[in-house]
Amino acid sequence: MSWSVTLSDIKETLGEDYRLVRETEFYLPAQPNRSGGRILAEWTPAGPNVRPEYKGISIDVDLVVTAVERAEARSLLRAEALPVLRAWVVGAHEASEIWKDQRRSAAWTYEHGTAHFHGNYWPR
Repeated sequence: MSWSVTLSDIKETLGEDYRLVRETEFYLPAQPNRSGGRILAEWTPAGPNVRPEYKGISIDVDLVVTAVERAEARSLLRAEALPVLRAWVVGAHEASEIWKDQRRSAAWTYEHGTAHFHGNYWPR
């Protein structure tokens, strides 16, 4: 099993907009011997129960694929999912204060040669 995308892929696709991301973490999935997981972008608002260093945009990756799938998955995610991730990050940064008042997230998965978007909280 291997990561479907790398930190370099994310930084390259986001370009200068990567500075808007508070942190990017790679995790082992719950079942590391099976393909699956997601690329998760999350907005965490400031609040009384949120430490200041956790406010902002984070990206978590636990999307792993088999060695046979890796080249195809990486290419597809770089072409389809990561540009949308970039748009989400920029949108979250520029969103209204009303949108930023709540925790928001968007995720991308890869299954059977297809990238899937999950989430309905597009930044406004």
